[in-house]
Amino acid sequence: MIYLNQKYTKLFLDTVDTVLNSNTFLLKTEVDFDSIEELKTDISNFIKSKDFTNQLLEQDVTRNWWNFQTFDSKGNHLSKCKTEFVKPNFEIQLDELDEEKALLYLRAMLTVEKNNYNFWSPYDKQINTDKAIDIVKNFIYEIVVDKQWKFFTLNTDFGYSKTEKRNKKTTMAYFEGDYGSDSASLIITEDKKAYLLLTNGID
Repeated sequence: MIYLNQKYTKLFLDTVDTVLNSNTFLLKTEVDFDSIEELKTDISNFIKSKDFTNQLLEQDVTRNWWNFQTFDSKGNHLSKCKTEFVKPNFEIQLDELDEEKALLYLRAMLTVEKNNYNFWSPYDKQINTDKAIDIVKNFIYEIVVDKQWKFFTLNTDFGYSKTEKRNKKTTMAYFEGDYGSDSASLIITEDKKAYLLLTNGID
């Protein structure tokens, strides 16, 4: 996952973490670029796949969160191969945003300006608009590198939330649920690369 260590990608993710108090992930897959229906199928299949879970678990370690890891009494790291983050039945909904609205959406993660996405900063770590614009534009450029791109928001109810999970031992919850800055969004490029951005900030 070399792309996570690119300068502006790392800066964007780290800043979202700080502002939203989030454990932010950027998962990578391949999807159809031209057809919405094919895109829905591709992203649904990815979310259902072991690759989705494995990337979450791997980034949980590489981004130094360790929220989804367990250890035995000797401190040995235990495998989470049976972990389930995703509900058995879900339907992905996609809402395409034009470039201007996409930049505003990503900017709102950093500024928590008035928005319709429930982005808020529980510890008042938001940054000013000019700085946020610079970070977002550099992040997008580093991801798409002069290629044609599209941006979508997704419903988040494909995954378990902490308010839903309760005492279910066979599932893991990424999203916070009530009052969380839960979001899922998708950046896709004409060469079929796709980046699924997940946030879950809360106090």
